[in-house]
Amino acid sequence: AASPVDYSVPQTKRLSASGARFSPWRYTVYVRQMKVVGHDEFASDVAQEPFPDGVYLDVDVERVSAPDGR
Repeated sequence: AASPVDYSVPQTKRLSASGARFSPWRYTVYVRQMKVVGHDEFASDVAQEPFPDGVYLDVDVERVSAPDGR
């Protein structure tokens, strides 16, 4: 699994980029990848699972046909 990536975003107290600032907003992004081959129903079930607030799921579907057309 990939290591988490920590981000830090500056926050200004006014709409101007200069001037007083709040403490930066810090957050961590975790990325996990799963490749499912030949189990369409299972992959669909995983993609439809309810996740807690703050957890986002991005699903890419790639259909690959076998050489015999299946």
